[in-house]
Amino acid sequence: MTEVDGAPIANLDATPLVSPVGHVDADDVRHRIETIGYAILHDVVDVAALQSIRDFWIAEFAKPTPAAPMIWGPYLGERNGALYDDGATHCLYRSFDYLWNAPYETLTRQTAIALNRIRNRIIGEDRNFGELMAADGYGVYVTTSFYPCGSGWMHLHEDFADGRKHWHFVLPVTHRGIDYAEGGLALIDRNGNRVDVDGQTRPGSVIFYDGTLPHCVDKIEGQADMHTGRLQLFAIPSFFEPAQNNQRFLADVSLYRLARAKLAPLKRRILGGPRK
Repeated sequence: MTEVDGAPIANLDATPLVSPVGHVDADDVRHRIETIGYAILHDVVDVAALQSIRDFWIAEFAKPTPAAPMIWGPYLGERNGALYDDGATHCLYRSFDYLWNAPYETLTRQTAIALNRIRNRIIGEDRNFGELMAADGYGVYVTTSFYPCGSGWMHLHEDFADGRKHWHFVLPVTHRGIDYAEGGLALIDRNGNRVDVDGQTRPGSVIFYDGTLPHCVDKIEGQADMHTGRLQLFAIPSFFEPAQNNQRFLADVSLYRLARAKLAPLKRRILGGPRK
């Protein structure tokens, strides 16, 4: 079992990997977030590892991806997957890597878990906070989001908080001025100033910020030599429902049962068998 920061990560590939994440001064980041709401750190993630992650997800999101409503309420036992949603408040592709499954992509999960453990130090929680499910269903999952040039965006919003510090890390995997020309992550800091966050990053940078502050992704635009789009990864804090309480799961089960009921007579006519 692979280890990051001295502790095992469930369901990682058995091949030992060196953590691609360097040292972060948690006290300094905490002070900056408490003061202005965010911190942008450079040279945190190994650039070669970042390139490997970038190559994988550019290829992955180039494959056919099902269009579906964004998943905001995952359920326990849900399978990994990806979707594309062009809705009223956003347009993006997003992957869902739940820690009880084998990794969607091993280096992506390893990097996200390492950064999540740094986030935990910043907010004063146990190192494995979020990896291990809390009694109320609170935990994290790993996601990579892709905002394509010409259409990708997310509206200005504030994230839900329940008394826990809802502070995030974001690892930009592609970068403005290299992979796209305009747009990107922006937020309103504690002084009411609009901050162009992505404009201050470079390969290897990591963003830490208070998710309860208003933030958005301005529409991503490309040009001739910058048209890849915007990729980011982070670990999303969430509440995982039991499957029997989740409407998406119940709808899938109902459709499956309906399909079986409709197909059963046809199967009997073709193969023969007792009628019930």
